[in-house]
Amino acid sequence: MSSVLIALVILPVGMSVLLFSDELGFDAKIAGTMANLSLLLSFGLLWLVITWFQLY
Repeated sequence: MSSVLIALVILPVGMSVLLFSDELGFDAKIAGTMANLSLLLSFGLLWLVITWFQLY
């Protein structure tokens, strides 16, 4: 169960956020920025978790 929770924290925001932000009239530029930042953050967190738990 804890590995599922760790995976949920690590996963990035889905790209469907861009479609929904455009459809609902939100700022698509901010949604795109947040999606890209979450991708970068998830790679960093994934690297930290793998080295912390020594999963290699």
